[in-house]
Amino acid sequence: MTKKSELLVVAGFERSGTSMLTRTLNAHPDIKMTFEFGNCHRFDLSVHEHLNNLRTQWWKRRIIQNHRKNNDRWTQWKNRFASRSFVKKYSRGISVASEGIVSAEAVRTVLSEIFPNVSVVGDKHTLYAREIDRLAADEITKTLVIFRDVRDVAVSYAEMVAAGKWRQVESAANHVEMALEWVASIESMFRNADDLCMLRYEDVVHNPSRELVKLGEWLDVDPERFPTGGFKGTSVGRFKTTLAPMEVGEIEDVAKLGMQRAGYI
Repeated sequence: MTKKSELLVVAGFERSGTSMLTRTLNAHPDIKMTFEFGNCHRFDLSVHEHLNNLRTQWWKRRIIQNHRKNNDRWTQWKNRFASRSFVKKYSRGISVASEGIVSAEAVRTVLSEIFPNVSVVGDKHTLYAREIDRLAADEITKTLVIFRDVRDVAVSYAEMVAAGKWRQVESAANHVEMALEWVASIESMFRNADDLCMLRYEDVVHNPSRELVKLGEWLDVDPERFPTGGFKGTSVGRFKTTLAPMEVGEIEDVAKLGMQRAGYI
């Protein structure tokens, strides 16, 4: 019988370092995370509804990824087909493990069977940043949240939209609306602080050794087995040279309290 692993969810607002953090987690031999599979979104769906939400993800996203950021075509295709294989195994497993409704325990059971030689399994998705209250209250799920200065988030967010990599959606049509969503995420994070592990993006990139010791202790894995290289702090404070003073002021006006709680002003 496969020993069940801890079920970990990595949450964070868009452009806050969730992918960077998840690649770091996957570099640890005792951890295996998927990328934006979304299988920890709502633990109240039927198996049919749960799988319908997930089956297209393996092609839209590379659910299984190498821990190194590598965009060459061969690696992309290899990850994509690994993702397809994973989705098939997951679909079969969750159908067997669930009794009508897909629960956190069923998800943990299936991931533990697919990745039997690790002690932590889970998924990362920016969607989870809107679900921190629910995730923090769940007794099975461990929730890790990474957060970043909303002004730098605004810069990176706008660049992704301008490059055509993201569709500009109505819910965050401009930097002010995006900042309001960031505030809601920060408030839910601090509201549940006792039930989460929280990491500041700026601390991770500037002092990874210290932050990874904290993370390893929380996950009960050897922190020495996390890689500490490859972190770059060059994007910290980019808003100072990228955003107009008026834009910075508008963001700070709506996000002031959240920024104060997070230590940014």
